[in-house]
Amino acid sequence: ACEVPLHWTQGRAVAWAAPELPEVVRADFLAALPGWADRTPGSPLEEVGGVPALEAVVTEFYARARRDPLLGPVFAAHVEDWPAHLGRVTAFWVTLLGGDADLAPWRGNLNAAHAGLGVRGEHLRAWLTLWETTARALLPAPAADLLTARARAMGARLGGPGSRQRA
Repeated sequence: ACEVPLHWTQGRAVAWAAPELPEVVRADFLAALPGWADRTPGSPLEEVGGVPALEAVVTEFYARARRDPLLGPVFAAHVEDWPAHLGRVTAFWVTLLGGDADLAPWRGNLNAAHAGLGVRGEHLRAWLTLWETTARALLPAPAADLLTARARAMGARLGGPGSRQRA
């Protein structure tokens, strides 16, 4: 007859089939936990690398947007306090991606925030292209894909690409 082992592992799964757990098995298990960094992210924000990664994308995106011949003039005409703007945009993205306990959530209306800025379909297309280029330059492909998909969904709500409206 084949005897079933009391202790076995398969990948990260660890099993013990007895009422008492020997101290050496417990100690080995706990010692291995810090090396298990490949867990499933808890939120989309975590998937993109957390607040620091998002701040890097937002900061670099707006540095590029300010130099862009189409987008730069729009931002120059409407943004006076760049640190505050970057903070608001970062808070928006953090909230959109699941929030962070250490940051206040963004509160506002996306359409109202952009109404009256003279933004047209060509601006949204340029914004989305630049956002995707920036995300892909700074993040792993799955994280950039996530940010790009969220940005495209917002663009559709604002009347841009994918909204079925003509720009």
